[in-house]
Amino acid sequence: MRPSGTEALVRVMAEEPDERELPGYVEGIVEVVKEELEYSVV
Repeated sequence: MRPSGTEALVRVMAEEPDERELPGYVEGIVEVVKEELEYSVV
């Protein structure tokens, strides 16, 4: 996860041996970022 230097957004990237697990992990991270930073993530 890292903030963009040029846009009002945070990029979330993840790696997982079982790719079926990735969407759940990324969605969880996105929810925490939205709550903590009060950003609207699209």
